[in-house]
Amino acid sequence: MWNTQKLQAELQAKYPAYHAALRQGRNLKGRCTKIDPERNSLQNLLDEMAEQWSSLLSLANQKYGNLFIIVATLVFSLNFDNCIFAK
Repeated sequence: MWNTQKLQAELQAKYPAYHAALRQGRNLKGRCTKIDPERNSLQNLLDEMAEQWSSLLSLANQKYGNLFIIVATLVFSLNFDNCIFAK
């Protein structure tokens, strides 16, 4: 349980750095001309960074959801053996 909460806290702490990097990347991309070959490279990097961040958040939420199901099963069943098999 603590590992999941710790992971979520670390992700929340890293969000400002992610957001700043994304904002700076968009700023840099905005300064490129339409025919600049670096413009596409920057867009690809921004897309990749956003996709990786989204995947990380999805994984953290999935782990939290699994933990919630296990705890709820334990609370309602009051039997640890049943809780283990709910996973």
